[in-house]
Amino acid sequence: HYVNSAVLVSSGKLYTQCGSRQEKKYVTYSGSLDEPTLTVLHSEEDEKSTRIIHISANKEYVASLDYANKTLKVFSSINNEHLFDIQLTAIQQPYGVHLISDGVLVTELTGGKLSKYSLSPSDEPLWTCTGLTNAAGITTDESGFIYVAGTTSPKIHIISPEGN
Repeated sequence: HYVNSAVLVSSGKLYTQCGSRQEKKYVTYSGSLDEPTLTVLHSEEDEKSTRIIHISANKEYVASLDYANKTLKVFSSINNEHLFDIQLTAIQQPYGVHLISDGVLVTELTGGKLSKYSLSPSDEPLWTCTGLTNAAGITTDESGFIYVAGTTSPKIHIISPEGN
């Protein structure tokens, strides 16, 4: 087994996505650090894809990126209920995901893009920033500026909250 990504939310919940290449099973563990609980957020269909990669979580939501199906699955972090899916039709190869207060950010690895989606079942991005080099890792600061790192570039792209 390996840990694919982990997120600690300020409420004390830990979300860790684990997988097994041999068994092709993907689960997300959630709960407090003192008493973790097991929450399976991926259906058999998701497990068959074997390409569920990054997650992001905050006090309200958990977003899990299904790379192979180009789908962002959004769950309630309060009761772990599946809320909706966002089909990432405008993105060729989704990679990084990061929840922000008014949406969710997704990077496109090969196309060098960053797209912002609303936290609703809309498949159209609110905006897209292009010209990034192998956009992969993503985070934000307290002012809302977005930082995107590439996989093959030493550059860190700094993007305004409006996508400029």
